Amino acid sequence: MAHKAKQSLNSNYIQKNNKPLYMATVKRFKNWGSAVKAAGIDYDGIRLRRKMSRSDVKREILELYRRKIDLAYPNMRRKYQYLLASGMKKLGNGSWVKARKRCGIKINYRLPRKLS
Repeated sequence: MAHKAKQSLNSNYIQKNNKPLYMATVKRFKNWGSAVKAAGIDYDGIRLRRKMSRSDVKREILELYRRKIDLAYPNMRRKYQYLLASGMKKLGNGSWVKARKRCGIKINYRLPRKLS
């Protein structure tokens, strides 16, 4: 329906503008791209995020580290979502900490605990 109405079907747009639809499709199809493909639409034609190889992901993470960019999960989610997601998927088996470690980065970026 959104496709026929000429609405954007990229993942970012749907997440911001129709979260219930996005969550339902991820639950059923595991990811947005698979849902779009199941509807008979060429997802590569609408996707905004880059396809990255493992070496591309590692290179970009190390570049941010070299530039002294904060690699804590909250900062990555806010400013480098595509790299966070790719790193977790391709290097960290779902974990951002493991992805950083696979890049040789051993610094713990956790926020200090607040004492009550």
